[in-house]
This record gives sequence, structure tokens and C-alpha cells, in this order.
Amino acid sequence: MTLSLSFGMFFLSFSPLWLSVIFVDIMSIVKNSSTIWTEKISIILIPVIFILSMLRLFFALNDKNDDNFEKYAIKSAYEEKSITVEYLLSYILPLLAFDFTTWEGVVLFAIFFATLGFLCIKHSLFCVNIVLELFNYSFYRCELVNEDNVTISKVVISKAKLRGKVKREICTKALNNEYFLDVTMW
Repeated sequence: MTLSLSFGMFFLSFSPLWLSVIFVDIMSIVKNSSTIWTEKISIILIPVIFILSMLRLFFALNDKNDDNFEKYAIKSAYEEKSITVEYLLSYILPLLAFDFTTWEGVVLFAIFFATLGFLCIKHSLFCVNIVLELFNYSFYRCELVNEDNVTISKVVISKAKLRGKVKREICTKALNNEYFLDVTMW
């Protein structure tokens, strides 16, 4: 996974937080019009980074370069239904404790966010992404069998319903060591 895709996925995984920050900043501008530079900067910067991240994700999901594909047979597939809710409650909700209307709050958040982002990108951690769910992708914990009859366990991100598709062959693209993207044309 490239650095730009890793960062984009990391940034997009915090979409509910960014929406909340923009709302808080707009309300701050409406209520207090004296010192609003912090709010104006975030209201401009967040959508720009969001759009760039969405474009990078779109191109990654639609990359049809056959060089990176691997075929597997599904041995078992279990949908991860609670993964997004757990992520939101564990990682995003606590970040709302930062005050995004002051420079001090933004700097403290930036330090925390940069540290978290560095660790996630350095270790190729794929963040659960509510944007993918909005585009009808689901997460499946799968046991996959390759052509050499070797079984591996991966999380597969797919638009298709993989439950009950045992022995069905899928074509995947590795996003990192743990996550595969199903690129099969059903």
C-alpha cells in the first residue's frame, strides 16, 4: 500500500470526527465572530484533504492492474458486523474531547493524530473505514485456500456477499498483510 493510500485511508477512517469538527467550527463562527482563524482554516483544510483522500481511495479500488491479483478459494467467510461500531466508539468518540476552536486544542490534537497516524502507516495498519461501508463494502474474516492448497486467514473487503460462498473462487488484491480487497467481477 502506498503512503498516499495509507494516509488517505487513515484520514477517511476519521470521517465522523471531521464532520463533527466542521460542525463545531461553524457553530463557533456563528456564535463568536471575533477570533475565528482556527475555525476558518479547518473548514477549508478538512474538505480539501477529504476530497484528495476520496480520490486516492477511488483510484485504488478501481485499479484493474492484473499484476497484483491472486486467486483463492473461499474455505469459510464470516462477516465482521461490529468492527465499525467498535472502531467509532474506541477511537473516534474520545477524540471529541479536544477543543477544535482554539490553537492549543488543535495543536494538541495534531500531535496526537500525527503520532497515531505515523504508527498506523509505519506498521501498515489498515483502519476500518466507514466510507467503505457507505459504498456497500463489507468486511469478512475469511479462510482462503491458494492454488498450492495452502490455507491463510485474511480480512477480505468485498461488495459481494461472501457468506455461503464456500469453494467459490475470488480474485484479490493485497492492501497490506492482513487485508485483501475482493476484485472479482461477480
